[in-house]
Amino acid sequence: MLESLTHSDITFLTLTYDDEHLPDDCSVSRRPLQLFIKSLREAVSPVKIRFYGVGEYGEQSQRPHYHAIIYGLPPEYDFQRHWRHGFVMAGTFSRESAQYVAGYVVKKFVKKGDLRRREFSTMSLKPALGLEAVRQMEKYKNHPIFKRALKDTNDVPGGLRHGSHWLPFGRYLTDKLREIFNVTGDLDPYIRSLSLKYLKNKDNYLQSLLDEDAQRVKQIENRFKIFSNSTL
Repeated sequence: MLESLTHSDITFLTLTYDDEHLPDDCSVSRRPLQLFIKSLREAVSPVKIRFYGVGEYGEQSQRPHYHAIIYGLPPEYDFQRHWRHGFVMAGTFSRESAQYVAGYVVKKFVKKGDLRRREFSTMSLKPALGLEAVRQMEKYKNHPIFKRALKDTNDVPGGLRHGSHWLPFGRYLTDKLREIFNVTGDLDPYIRSLSLKYLKNKDNYLQSLLDEDAQRVKQIENRFKIFSNSTL
């Protein structure tokens, strides 16, 4: 979702095999998806596109297929000419489609002993997806609310408010944001506090951490309301 904040044209794709091109082992493979992306890039250059893709199996048919989010091209683009193994379905990008693709790991059909290749994900890495959205936050470096929040927490925010949704950064993007703002994050006191809480509350330690984390997310969201959809 973070990557979508820096693109006006985004497409959600489903790539399927017809019977003629169905792999002999009925398995997903990174290679066809990689060649599809390569063909796209060569065709639209110098336009830069980015992607997030997965290979998985149909819940009923068990046929291999691929989903991809293409950042930089609209659904009206002729994607079919770059996929010669079957059919292409192009649709608009939404939060639901992003969650579906990113959550592919929940739908694991390849079990132990299955000869088919496992489901996979692949994406643009140079730079990481979402990094440009994180970099844009540098323009708020001297904003009074941001400066006060940094002083209060001694750390950067762990995510971005986009409309009514909270988009977490993850470790890599959080570290990049720390580099931008020259913040190290005060981890030692936090780790010590966890140890003390464990000694005082061994029986309900996990639940107390979950409750505390939920409260911390609410506090962070309140502090960084300036990073709304209208500010990017």
